[in-house]
This record gives sequence, C-alpha cells and structure tokens, in this order.
Amino acid sequence: MAEISSKPPILRCLSHRNYAIFEGGLFPNYATGWMQRVGAGWLAWELSGSSVWLGIIAAADLAPMLILAPIAGAWTDRVNPLPLMRLAQLGLLIQAALMALFTYMGWMTIEILFGLTVLAGVIYPFHSTARQSIIPAAVPRVDFPSAIALDSASYHSNRFIGPAIAAFVIPVWGVFGVFIAHVAGATVCLAALMILRLPPP
Repeated sequence: MAEISSKPPILRCLSHRNYAIFEGGLFPNYATGWMQRVGAGWLAWELSGSSVWLGIIAAADLAPMLILAPIAGAWTDRVNPLPLMRLAQLGLLIQAALMALFTYMGWMTIEILFGLTVLAGVIYPFHSTARQSIIPAAVPRVDFPSAIALDSASYHSNRFIGPAIAAFVIPVWGVFGVFIAHVAGATVCLAALMILRLPPP
C-alpha cells in the first residue's frame, strides 16, 4: 500500500485495473469521435455546398446534449451506469458503422447525414453522464480528484488531437477514413467496457 501511495497521483490512478481499462478504452474513442465530427462537417459541405447545412449538422450534433443532459443525468442516478454506458457505446458504434457504410457505398445524402448526426447527438448525453458515474466506482475515494482530472485532460486533449489527425487522414483516404477510424475506436471502447468489473452502485 505504501508503494502505491508513494506514486504520483496520475500513476496511482492508472495502477487501478478498472480505471486503466476504462481510460485506455476511452482515449481512442475520444480521438476518433472528434475525427468523425470533422468528417461529418466536411461531408456536409461536399454533399450540399451550403453553409446553412453545415450549421445544421453542427447543431444536430451538439443541441441534443443541451436538451437531454439533465434528463440523462437524472436517469443515470437511478440505474447501474455500466450497462447504460455499454448500451450507449454500442449505439455509437452502430452509428459510426452506418456512417462508414453509407459513405463507402455512395448512399449518403445530406438528409441521412443529418439523421445519423442527430442519433449520435441523442446518445452522447447518456454516454457522458454514465461515464462520469463510473469513474468514482473505478478508483478509491482518495484518487477520485486525480481520476476526474485525468479523464477531463484526456477528453479535452483529444478535441485537438482528433481534428489534427483528421486533417491528415481526409486528404489521403477521404471522409470514409475518419468514419472507419471511429468504428475501430468505438469497438476498442466497447471491448474495454465489457471487461470492466465494477461493484453495483
């Protein structure tokens, strides 16, 4: 115990199996999720050539969070957050797979892109609130502040890392490249969630 407590707070957090698995799964999901957001905006412009549609797609991604976050938070407080996050992550994986499939097959239209973006926007509030409820169960109380700080740093750093990677991927592989990357990132995250073993709330 003394050996663990002597470590820096970040390393101490990552020494806990559940938290290390959790954050290890979330990191690629965060990065590729931001890549997909860039790809969706790029594709909206390619499909419509309209700045109005570009704004609509951005709103479809973010507006549901503003509306549904309080509802999602209240619901998450009344259920086991781990199954909820697994279900939400599966939904995001299916959405990413549909984005990749429709783009690859040439079936994507601006209306379909709008619908799939709304779908992800509706899922994100439940995913986010469940994530925040899982962290306290993954680390001891003494490491909780450091665990929250590390998760926040991971999320916000990927707001820069994801779009930066997308800037290199899209010119080479097109928007399909960022969508299929998110399929991979979402799969890694779901696999990590499936092997978590947390006590019930």
